[in-house]
Amino acid sequence: MATMDAEISEESMSLANDDTVYVAVGKDVGESKSTLLWALQNFSIKKACLVHVHQPAKMIPLIGGNFPASRLEQHELRQFRELERKIMHKVLDDYLLLCRRAGVHAEKLYIEKDEIGKGIVELMYQHAIEKLVMGAAADRHYSEYNP
Repeated sequence: MATMDAEISEESMSLANDDTVYVAVGKDVGESKSTLLWALQNFSIKKACLVHVHQPAKMIPLIGGNFPASRLEQHELRQFRELERKIMHKVLDDYLLLCRRAGVHAEKLYIEKDEIGKGIVELMYQHAIEKLVMGAAADRHYSEYNP
């Protein structure tokens, strides 16, 4: 059984690497939608796999403010983590719908990690990912034109 910080879904195990394009998507559909649509429009994709790194919240919102996850009772933290996962699956399902509308078969692959970069590297290694489409960070330096 996987630990919480290294939980990987096995939904994508049926995908063959040679004809699968992996697309990294974030928790905000509005921000990652353009990356996914770009990949769908610019590649001849038969199969897509949505790659997501879920970062469990370190601060938990409760009545009276935000509290460190380490200060919650175990059952409270477990309930909150389950809610986080449900929200994550809903977001990934929204991405899957975009793929379905484009006529592309897609599945999801996710991991829980504190650091997104480490999660992506781990997924790439464990699943021998060869084709990964990622968007640029929402940083003004990525969008500035420097001739």
